[in-house]
Amino acid sequence: MTIKHLPILIQVLALTNLLPINLYPHQKQSYNIEDIFSEKNQDAPLDSILFLYNKALKSEIRNNYSQTEHYLKIALNLSKKTNNYDAIKQIGNKLEFIYRARLSDYEKSEKLNNYLMNLCQKKKDTSFQIIRTITDGDREIRKNNYVLALHHFNFALKLAQQNRDSLLQFDSYISKGILFNQVGLFTRAKQEFVRSLKLTKPSDSSQRRTAYINLSSVQNNIVSDSSIYYLLKAKSLCKDTNKENCYSVYNNIAWYYVKKNNPLKALEVINTNIDFDKIEFYRNDFSAILHTLGTIYQQLSDFPQSIIYYEKALLHFKKSGNAERVILTLDDLSVSLKKVGLKDKQIKHLDDYKHYYPLLYNSKLEKELATLEFNNLLNEKEKKISSLLSENDQMKNSVIKIKFSIYILIIVILAASTFIGYRSYITQVKFYKLTNSLAISRLHSLRAIMNPHFLFNSFSALQNFILKREHLKANEYMTKLSGLIRSILSNSNSIYIEFNKELEIIESYIEIEKGRLESPITIDYHIDNKLLYLNPVIPSMILQPYVENAIIHGLTPSKKKKKLIINFTTEEEVVTCVIRDNGVGRNYHKGQKKNHKQNLSIATQNTTERLNIITELGYKNAKVYVNDLIIQEGISGGTEVIIVLPIIKQKKIYGEETKLYHN
Repeated sequence: MTIKHLPILIQVLALTNLLPINLYPHQKQSYNIEDIFSEKNQDAPLDSILFLYNKALKSEIRNNYSQTEHYLKIALNLSKKTNNYDAIKQIGNKLEFIYRARLSDYEKSEKLNNYLMNLCQKKKDTSFQIIRTITDGDREIRKNNYVLALHHFNFALKLAQQNRDSLLQFDSYISKGILFNQVGLFTRAKQEFVRSLKLTKPSDSSQRRTAYINLSSVQNNIVSDSSIYYLLKAKSLCKDTNKENCYSVYNNIAWYYVKKNNPLKALEVINTNIDFDKIEFYRNDFSAILHTLGTIYQQLSDFPQSIIYYEKALLHFKKSGNAERVILTLDDLSVSLKKVGLKDKQIKHLDDYKHYYPLLYNSKLEKELATLEFNNLLNEKEKKISSLLSENDQMKNSVIKIKFSIYILIIVILAASTFIGYRSYITQVKFYKLTNSLAISRLHSLRAIMNPHFLFNSFSALQNFILKREHLKANEYMTKLSGLIRSILSNSNSIYIEFNKELEIIESYIEIEKGRLESPITIDYHIDNKLLYLNPVIPSMILQPYVENAIIHGLTPSKKKKKLIINFTTEEEVVTCVIRDNGVGRNYHKGQKKNHKQNLSIATQNTTERLNIITELGYKNAKVYVNDLIIQEGISGGTEVIIVLPIIKQKKIYGEETKLYHN
C-alpha cells in the first residue's frame, strides 16, 4: 500500500529573528491500521499486533509516551516474526516518530530509521525510501551537518520526481527551502518554497498553509509587507483553528504585531484563536507561543506575568537543545527579571549561558562553512552547465560552417559573444575567489575574538565575583560580556560596519578586559566629533585585534603605571586610528617561546589578510604602520599602531551622501 503523508509542525530557527516558525514536512502519523492487517490468512499474531497498536494509540492520546513505546516495540517484534512488511513499515514508522518527536531519543530514532531504510531498499519501496531519506536529512540538520542534509534532500527529490509523486516532491522542496533559510541563503530558500507552492492544488489547504508560512519567513523581516501578505493567505485557509499548522499561523501574526509594538492587538490574536485547553503541550509551536506571550506582557510592563511565560518557554527550548532560542529567551527573561529587581535569579542562569554560548558559536560557524560549501557546489554546477553550453555552441558553429556559408557573419558574432562571455567568466571566477577569501578571513577573525581562552578568562572572572559575593559587579560584568558577544555575533556576517558600532564593540571589549585584570589601566579616547556625527561605514573587525595586542601583550606584562591612548581622526576618504600604549614593546616578546610568538601575531596576520583583500577590491588607501616608542636607548616606551581605513559610505547631509565609493 502507499504511505500517506501530510506535513506536521517542526520549528526551524530563522537566522536573525526568534520567529516566524518554519513548517517542516514529514509523514502523518495516524493511519487506518485495519487496512494493513486485512490479510486473507489473518491469524492470532496479527490480531495481537492490532491489539497492541491500538493500545499504543490510546497511550499516545494520554501523553504516556513511555507506554506508547512499550506497546509499539512489542508489536514491531511480532511483525518481524510474521515477516509482514506493511506492518513493520507502519509500526516502525510510528515508533521512530515517537522516539524523535515525543521522547527526544535521537539515538534510538536514528537506529530505527537506518533499519527501516535498509528494509525499504531491499523491498524496492521507493515512496517509503523517500520519507526515510527526508528523515535522514532532518537528523543531519540537527547535527549541524548542513551539506550532508542537502545531499539527502536532493536525493529524495530526485526519487520523487522519478515516481511523479507530487506530495513527496512538495516535502523535498520544503525541506530544502528550510535548510537554505536556516543557513542564510534566503533567495534560494524562497525559490524552493515557490516550487513547493506550484505543486499544490487549491484543495490542498494543509500543504498550501505550509508553503505560505515558510514563504513569510524568508522575507528576512517579519514586519515586511510580503511577510504579512503570506501570513494572511495562510490565515484564509484556517477556517478551523485546530487544523494542522493554524496555531503557527496565528502565533506568527501575533509576533508581527509584537514587532509593530502593538502588544494589545497581538494578545487579542492569541486569545481569540488559540485554545490552550486543546493545544498539546508537546507541540513544537507551543514553546514559540509561550515566548510570544512573554514578550507581549513585557511590552505591557506586566513583568511578573512575562517571567512566567519566558521560564516555561525556556524549559521547552532547553529540551529541544536549540542554543539560539535558549540564549534569546535568557536575554529576554533577564530584562524582565531586572525590571522586578530579581538580580540574584539572573545569576542563577549563568550556567545556562556558559553551556549554550559555545553551542551557539559552533552552530554559527557550521552555518558559515555550509554557506561556503553550498556556494562552491552551485559554482561547480554553473561551470558544468557553461561547459555543456559551450560544446553545444561549437557543434552548431561546425554545422553552420559546413552547410550554410552565408552564416559566416553570424559565426563571427557568436565568436565575439563567446569572447565577451569568457571575459565575464574570468571576472566572476575572480569575484568568487575574493568572496571565499573574505568569508574564510571572517571566520579566522571571529575565532580570534571569540576564542575559548577569552571566554574561559571572562567566565572565570565572573565566577570570582560571585564567590566573593560581589553580586552587583557580577551582574554588571555579565551584562557587558553578553552585550559584547551578541554585538560581535550580530555583525560577524558583514565585512563592513558603522563607525559608532565598531567603537561600541572596542569600548565594550576594553571594559571586559579591565574588569578581569588585576592592575588598573588608564584609557584615553580622542575622537573627532565629525566622525561621531557622520558615522561612516568602515571595514569591520580590523581595529579590535590591535587593541587586544596592546592590552594583552603590551600592558599586561608591564610593571609600571599602564596607559592606553586611542585616537580617531578623519579627513577626505579615510579614518585614521592611532593605538598607543606605554607597555613593554615588541622587543620584549622576541625571546619568548615559539608558540607564544605565534599567538601574539595571529590577530595581526588575520587583519593584514583582510586589509589585503580590501585592497584587491579597490580600496588602495587601507594601510597599517607599527612604530616602536623608545624613551632612551635600550628602554622601550611602548608601541604605536597607526591604522588607515577607507570610508565605504558616509551619512546623508542635506539630502545627499557626502561620500560613496565602490557600491
